[in-house]
Amino acid sequence: MKATHEIVRLKVDVPKDVHMTMGLVFADTSEAYGMKIQYGMCDLYPSLPPTTNATVVTQRGVMDRILLNEKTVSEALEEGSLRVVGRADNVAQFFRCFGAPTGRVPS
Repeated sequence: MKATHEIVRLKVDVPKDVHMTMGLVFADTSEAYGMKIQYGMCDLYPSLPPTTNATVVTQRGVMDRILLNEKTVSEALEEGSLRVVGRADNVAQFFRCFGAPTGRVPS
């Protein structure tokens, strides 16, 4: 059985001058990635960038639920399933740039 990934797009109204870099660490799988919004696009990086506006440390399942709008970043912070290194308001601003999932693609 192949894994699937949700298609999540930036919102159309995200200003082109937004430049943010987010680190993402999955503590349960020892994976680390970077996501950078600039020029109206989001680039993904296969490792943690050297500098970020903030870094999120969580488990993969928690992040999946956040991206699927089943849980908010605030809820995950309150229950302790997500930790932020840096400013939490940067994390909230970053994720507000994304719309709801629009479908699934096979990986």
